[in-house]
Amino acid sequence: DEWWREAVLLTVGSLGAPVPYERRRAFVHALCSLEGTMPARLVAAELAATGLGDLNDPEPALQEMARARLSALWREAAFVEAKPALRALAGQALAVLGDDRDFDELITIPAGPFLIGDDGDRDASPQHKLTLPEFKIGKYPVTNAQYLRFVKATGQSWRLDGQLPEWANRPAAYVSWYEAQAYCKWLTGVWRAEGKIGKDDVVRLPTEAEWEKAARGVDGRAYPWGDEWDKARCNTAELGVGSTCVVGMFPDGASPYGCLDMAGNVWEWTITLWGPWEQDEAVLQFKYPYNLDDGREYPEANGNILRVLRGGSFYLGRGSARCTFRFRDYPGSVWFNLGFRVIVVSLVREG
Repeated sequence: DEWWREAVLLTVGSLGAPVPYERRRAFVHALCSLEGTMPARLVAAELAATGLGDLNDPEPALQEMARARLSALWREAAFVEAKPALRALAGQALAVLGDDRDFDELITIPAGPFLIGDDGDRDASPQHKLTLPEFKIGKYPVTNAQYLRFVKATGQSWRLDGQLPEWANRPAAYVSWYEAQAYCKWLTGVWRAEGKIGKDDVVRLPTEAEWEKAARGVDGRAYPWGDEWDKARCNTAELGVGSTCVVGMFPDGASPYGCLDMAGNVWEWTITLWGPWEQDEAVLQFKYPYNLDDGREYPEANGNILRVLRGGSFYLGRGSARCTFRFRDYPGSVWFNLGFRVIVVSLVREG
């Protein structure tokens, strides 16, 4: 598939003269029409986004045709079965052409008990049952496009690479815990004004317990998709991509509730406290069993107290991608693999 794609692109690039619009349109249409052939539709998208081999200006009609076909591909078996490198390129092309997926989509996590923790992990033991009320959580981590709206609306500063059009549908990174909190506060106002949430609802970061339930469901599984490791279901070091990738690229890595990218890609901030850093060591102050009333969810804690991160990242391996793995960092830290997702809860229910 990769050889086929490269051959077509090289052929187009060597034409050496402008190609009439009708011939371009016919060529892209033919590529789009090859059912179940992902490389064909990917080439069509790349050509439509850039013009044929940079010989011509992009054409809106071609772009829309390729965008529609590439968007449809996301829901087909050909996408899941394609190699990660091709899926990543498809996501990048779709970002430029216009990714119309609803990245604000929320998934309802029902009230009730679930298994939290792992008896085989010193920092996450003992495994035990914990009951949580209902909440809603983002299907995806917050993307660059979503975070850029916040940056522009509030005058925040942010890294330029997060503003690249071809990275619009990647998870926002280089985001501190404080910045993620500010985003949630801003989004609460926006969504209330739009009627997406009620006047008594609030957007915030998840607690680590809420995050874990959304990631693994109620049955105590090791990874969002089950107990068996599969490097093809998430973006960790084993995959070899070496950077963040478009969100939702691993539909077969979804959690039991349908949440995506809860293993790998970027670490996700939670509101939960870990403990202080003392004598070159992170001291786990808030251990298991999980206690909802011991102050571990205190949002106004000193900046020297570490906050819990969940989910692993593209930079690390399978161990950190387990649903139960607990990591930590200073709330002011800003790294290439630190991102977040949001939840919505009722202030009335939370008291």
